Amino acid sequence: MAGRGLSVSDYAKKRGISRQAVLKAINDGRLKKSIKKDEKNRYEINARLADKEWSKNTAEGVGAPSHIESKASKKADQGKKVERQERQQTEKEDKLQDTEPDSDANSCPRGFNQSRAWNEYYKSEKARIEYEKSAGLLVRVEEVEQLWARIISETKNKIMAIPSKAKSRIPRLTIEEIEILEALQREALDELIDGM
Repeated sequence: MAGRGLSVSDYAKKRGISRQAVLKAINDGRLKKSIKKDEKNRYEINARLADKEWSKNTAEGVGAPSHIESKASKKADQGKKVERQERQQTEKEDKLQDTEPDSDANSCPRGFNQSRAWNEYYKSEKARIEYEKSAGLLVRVEEVEQLWARIISETKNKIMAIPSKAKSRIPRLTIEEIEILEALQREALDELIDGM
């Protein structure tokens, strides 16, 4: 294959994408300079040049297998949502800094407007929190603590059951070997607890 390019299938495998995605890129004109046709009218692809064209002419996630494409688009959407929320939070904080109460008692009208602005801000924050709770985006700290306590307890119980399961599956294990397993388990659990 010296001097020849890759087939459409080989290039698709190299990129981790579908053969159809490569053909679509060729048909759309996103891969031009890297494509030649051989004597049997089949595409030959210069992989190095095609990689450059692909990066330049194809959006990230396009041509990826559908499960990868959907993950990439979900990550992008989540990233945009987080950026938007951070920007909104920064804008709110900037507005509040502009309206922070003065210690000057002679600024009564301005103090009233500041107080009103703070009141509106807290109302909107309360409404946002209520919405996020109802949408399932927020959970109570107690619920998380209870869930983690249950997960840790179940994990500990499963780990502690390993020696008895090992004894039933490997009957030749001696009592001393089982005690060694139990000691190793306790040691590992103690190290995990110390690391928390």
